[in-house]
Amino acid sequence: MKKIIIILCSLLLYTGLFAQEKVLTMNFWRIEDLYELDESKPDALPEGFQEFTYFDSFSSGLKTVVVSDSISYDSSDIDEIILSSDFGQDCLKILFKETGTEKMASFTEANIGNNVLMEFNGIVIANANVREKISSGSLQLSIPESKNILYQIIQLFECKNEINLQMPEKLIYIKTKSAISEYDNVDKKNPTQLATNFFCAVFEKTDDSYKEYVLPDSQKRIAELVEIFRSKYQDCTIQVAETESISSLIIRELKGKNVPMPLYFYVNNGDYGFGEQIIFVIDETGKLKIKQMTLK
Repeated sequence: MKKIIIILCSLLLYTGLFAQEKVLTMNFWRIEDLYELDESKPDALPEGFQEFTYFDSFSSGLKTVVVSDSISYDSSDIDEIILSSDFGQDCLKILFKETGTEKMASFTEANIGNNVLMEFNGIVIANANVREKISSGSLQLSIPESKNILYQIIQLFECKNEINLQMPEKLIYIKTKSAISEYDNVDKKNPTQLATNFFCAVFEKTDDSYKEYVLPDSQKRIAELVEIFRSKYQDCTIQVAETESISSLIIRELKGKNVPMPLYFYVNNGDYGFGEQIIFVIDETGKLKIKQMTLK
């Protein structure tokens, strides 16, 4: 039987300023797209080139690229970092001081047309193509549907939070035997119980029993994610946010309206970890079902 631990944790709403750790380093690296790694010649990289390994996505895991020509920032170069929303799209805004503005202008001018990695303390925040010189003193990056980057940002450095992102607080360890074996005995109003049973069905079984927790229209997409979980994350540890049961009044009001209700979960695969969301909705019969997971 595959081993998996489900961890329940409380949700805490963060607003305003919050701090986990000061920004230590922020680096921009040019990706050498045309340079092929030769595993038989580990010392064959030209001077100034180096290998850089980072978590790329849920499906591909770790990725290694060759990078060069970097610039580094510390707190003396950055005026403010803001998590915000622009026309409904989560984004990261970085406001530079004069030294930071000069560095960015010089680096982007020299790398127009090149792909670059933006990295904070070993975590890649963005991978983008430089289209023009940036000399405005600010940088705005759109955050994709995947929530992993947002959670990494909060854990890495202090910034102004304007999107009221929910984060976990306490962690409580339980084992898969704590899962409720019969669906009829599950508190169908509690997202945590449903998510716990869903993950246990994914990792402890090889059949399609997990589908009873999933919206019919979402079966195909979730099946693709389940296949990746089962093939690449057999020994992972999962954290699931602990939430209260949804009231009958809210269920009646939202029944069949497709209103998303996100639940935080965190996957640790040993070499790396990432945080995402399970999106629940209340179907037309009044049952909570998984609609999607924000996995890149």
